[in-house]
Amino acid sequence: MFNFELSEKRKLLKEMAAKFAKKEILPVRDKFDPARLLVYRSAWANTKRHPQRDRFSNMAKVFATNMAMEVTTQCVQVMGSYGYSKEYPVEKYMRDAKIVQIFLGPNELLSQLIGASL
Repeated sequence: MFNFELSEKRKLLKEMAAKFAKKEILPVRDKFDPARLLVYRSAWANTKRHPQRDRFSNMAKVFATNMAMEVTTQCVQVMGSYGYSKEYPVEKYMRDAKIVQIFLGPNELLSQLIGASL
């Protein structure tokens, strides 16, 4: 009898955790499409030698890397202490997202360049 009650509590806890994770992560999911579209526009502008291709690529890099950092931070928070564990890939994704924000020009600098080009 005791084992049955304990297993029922575990099932309930798993269901609650899954609902919480979906509730926290789904709103962030909506940012993938705008980031993808900015990257596509940047690639198109570069292919066509558009005069504003540098601005488009800077906008795509800043938006996509900020979105990646936000998504991975949210995932780490949802996973709790497991999010920082090297057993799960989330911690690597978060480190990768952070380094991409810095690589090829920090986002703060690129944001200033975008503002100056308007």
